[in-house]
Amino acid sequence: MTPTGDPHPDSLQAEASRLAQQAREFRLRMSVIDTQTQSALDTTRDRFGRTAHPGAAADALAHRNTAAVEAYTTHLAPHADALLGAAHRALDELPPTGPLNA
Repeated sequence: MTPTGDPHPDSLQAEASRLAQQAREFRLRMSVIDTQTQSALDTTRDRFGRTAHPGAAADALAHRNTAAVEAYTTHLAPHADALLGAAHRALDELPPTGPLNA
């Protein structure tokens, strides 16, 4: 539901849909980064799961951090204000809750 005074309810829906797609794409990028990092870390471990190459493990984690910041800066940060606005609008549209019985 949209407020009755809203002249463009369809545009809000389209904007919310676009923002949701951006958030999904960011989560997918982060999942890929995590998978690549886990694969790289697996190559630094011995057969007992102990880190055998600490320098290579540190490099893999540094690469993960750099890639994650780059993905956030490029794909999510430009939409942060719009995402927060959409979340506030969605919360405002929720019906009020009744009294809580303890």
